[in-house]
Amino acid sequence: MISRANDSPSFRLLLETTAACIREKGCKKTTLQEIMNRSGLSKGAIYHYVRSKDELFGLILKNKLESLSDSFYQTAYAKKDLHHPMEVIAASVRPFANPDDVTTPILLYLLSQQDQASVRSILEDVYRHSEENSIKWIELGKEAGVIPEHIDARKAVRRFITYSYGLRVRSVISPDEMEEAIADYYELMKRELTKPNT
Repeated sequence: MISRANDSPSFRLLLETTAACIREKGCKKTTLQEIMNRSGLSKGAIYHYVRSKDELFGLILKNKLESLSDSFYQTAYAKKDLHHPMEVIAASVRPFANPDDVTTPILLYLLSQQDQASVRSILEDVYRHSEENSIKWIELGKEAGVIPEHIDARKAVRRFITYSYGLRVRSVISPDEMEEAIADYYELMKRELTKPNT
């Protein structure tokens, strides 16, 4: 299991250097040795966070989820309604079509390696992390009275995650259609989660 890392300078440097390598070389050709050479971090410093390149990729995905979660809660508590937090979530898929965003290449790379037990475990961990975070968001909306009580949070979240995974694939195949796809994603969430006249 990948643990949530801290936000130390070495951790940020590790993630930033890895992302830069992926943009230039792709996931397959990115190596821990290359990351060490570019970042100046020692093998021990990297192994403090992860034990393999695949774990490092998974850590990038989880860090992205944590950033999204932080934005969601900050917006929810500041705005006191659901619409703005939902916009945060919908906006989070916009980078899918951005060539500088590495989360889609990472996810697709890990999926291509899922026959390896260690990679499958990473994918399951990332999915579980995303699911549990999202369920908390919906439960928060229920407590605030802006999401109907009858909504099954887990089922709704699984639909949204499935949709977002599909958007990642679509961003690779048809990047020019992403604006419309993102708008559709937002409308889907709004239709499923908001009360009438909310």
